[in-house]
Formats: sequence, C-alpha cells, structure tokens
Amino acid sequence: MSSNEKKVLQYLEENFNLSFFTVVDFPLLPGGKIVRDQKGDELLFYHDILDGMIKWKEPAKNN
Repeated sequence: MSSNEKKVLQYLEENFNLSFFTVVDFPLLPGGKIVRDQKGDELLFYHDILDGMIKWKEPAKNN
C-alpha cells in the first residue's frame, strides 16, 4: 500500500463510518478511492501531492 493510499484511508476512517459505505480503488489519482453509499451516490477521494491535502470530487453523472 502506498503512502498516498494510507493517507486517504486514514482520512476516510477518521471522517466516515465505513460500515455504511463501499470503498473502491481509483488508481488514476494518488491514493484514489471511490466511496459509494447505500443509494449508489459516489465521491472520489485522493491525495493532492502538490499541497499535501486530501481532496474530494463528485464524479460526473452520465444521464
């Protein structure tokens, strides 16, 4: 496990009760993880290596 992935997982564990979410790898970004709730809504988390912070984005919806 990379240090970026460890940082993202630590952030998720500190801020979410992960028993209510599914966490999926997203290897295109450093430490990238997609967090999906029970309704299917998703957020993408990653470690921004330029400023050292965990960032999140809402993935684009295909309608």
